[in-house]
Amino acid sequence: MSSSGRASPTTTSKIGRTVWNYAEIYRAIARELPDLPCQVQGDHVTTWAQFDRRSDAVAAHLLSLGLPRQAKVAVLLRNCPQYIEAYVGCFKAALTPLNVNYRYGHDEVVHVLTNGDAEALIFHTSLTEVVDGARPDLPRVGHFIALEDPFGAGPASVARTSVPQVPEWAHSYEQVATSGGPLADPPGLSGDDALLQYTGGTTGLPKGVLWRQDTVISALGGATNFYQNKPAVDDLDGLVRQLERGGKRLYVACPLMHATGLFTGLSLMNEGWAVETTAAQRFSAPAMLQTLSEHQVNAAVIVGDAFARPLLAELEANGPAYNLHHLELIISAGSVWSQRVRQGFLDRLPWVLLCDNYGSSEALRGVQTYSRPGQVPESGVIEASERLHLMDEHGALLQPALPEDRGALLISGHLADGYYNDSSKSASTWVTIDGRRYCVTGDSGEVEPDGSIRLLGRGNSVINTGGEKVFPQEVEDVVRTHPSVLDAAVVGLPHERFGQVVVAVVVLRADAELDQGTLGEHVRRHLADYKLPRRMAVVDRIPRTAAGKVDYATSRSAAVAALAKP
Repeated sequence: MSSSGRASPTTTSKIGRTVWNYAEIYRAIARELPDLPCQVQGDHVTTWAQFDRRSDAVAAHLLSLGLPRQAKVAVLLRNCPQYIEAYVGCFKAALTPLNVNYRYGHDEVVHVLTNGDAEALIFHTSLTEVVDGARPDLPRVGHFIALEDPFGAGPASVARTSVPQVPEWAHSYEQVATSGGPLADPPGLSGDDALLQYTGGTTGLPKGVLWRQDTVISALGGATNFYQNKPAVDDLDGLVRQLERGGKRLYVACPLMHATGLFTGLSLMNEGWAVETTAAQRFSAPAMLQTLSEHQVNAAVIVGDAFARPLLAELEANGPAYNLHHLELIISAGSVWSQRVRQGFLDRLPWVLLCDNYGSSEALRGVQTYSRPGQVPESGVIEASERLHLMDEHGALLQPALPEDRGALLISGHLADGYYNDSSKSASTWVTIDGRRYCVTGDSGEVEPDGSIRLLGRGNSVINTGGEKVFPQEVEDVVRTHPSVLDAAVVGLPHERFGQVVVAVVVLRADAELDQGTLGEHVRRHLADYKLPRRMAVVDRIPRTAAGKVDYATSRSAAVAALAKP
């Protein structure tokens, strides 16, 4: 990666378009909207002017450590106003931030920081024990900055009586962020300046997706609100002209450490929006709706049914208690958002636009499927797009892709450079066909009669039963439509004759009853016989990853345990 370019957003690149850098964008917004909120958590509000000063001070401190250009700075924080502030401090210092999952233990933390060549770490003091235990295995990490975390792992409303203190081997983040004024000698910034987004993926150890800032911003709509179909701006002056000046807020319900939360937040901040989070470590639908109501929030980002189902249940039970008329948009990404749940939202909030974003950490904004009153696409169906393609088993594109064609889903357009320090996995994830580069999503899809794509699931979770391949998501989408089912996963368990048998792992609604035969008849009305669940395991909850996706390995174990009960 080049580190010598110094193009700003007001500079036109050799290919004749604007080149973007987040630090330059946010400086311009802070000058234009200094008194509007930028980061919000509870009663704590950081204005754009304060955000600009604090991120300047973080950048100055990082530069004072002698870190070379594009050195890696790891961020191990729970959701807080300082999360994006720390990232922008890195951007202003021409350093590369990388995310670390705060749920990780010793081995995972060591892997991410080692693989990412991290030289500094910003962390919450409630995570000091993990960080201190990892320090002997992190010889490259020479600098630690600790943010005091009064809430630890408890609910947001209950502060700890004993706040974890900044350890003697670390700098205090708050002292750093309040220690200085404007950045005295800012480095030249470039659209090539990077960020690393670590993702657990579906197999193996976490991998760092390497993004250039200009590519990220271009992928996310060219510094404008693509979720509401606003046209891309041409330069920094155009960006300033179209800023939202009414103090709009985006509530990030999911972790900022994941791509869904971080990149949605960065994207809407480009228009002057504030990012609002909660310090609570357990999701609460009533608490979220109360915040949306009291703070007159305009948009929210969630991760599929894992968030949406409890939100809908609370709206069904206590909807009139919340004033949500300021809410314009709910964005979901990273996991299935079922048709029934989207319809339930629109029945109660018909003025809200629902956006189901299909993409990945490797391709970010892929395809948006919108739901409005009278227009709610089926579960697992995404709109046709010139960015979405099908590849056959021989590695050739299906052009044109015709109804009933099936294949591996690819995304084209603005894509990540690859996995950091992993050329082998990069080569299998980003492929070039006929001179054009694509990202292999890992999903399979089938073309519908209207040209839309029905998701069939990920290759590594496919069930092989008697030689027939069953894609779990296709069956899950149908199982979840049964009125007795609250949530579901579909897994394959060993079978002596067929190799694997299809098993539905279900969470039932309160006081509901369901047997395997009834569920099978329900599925039979929609799918071929070989896709029917032959067994049904009832569990209290569907195991999910930190990103809200079905954890198929744990779901299989839960199914085995449930089926073993007398």
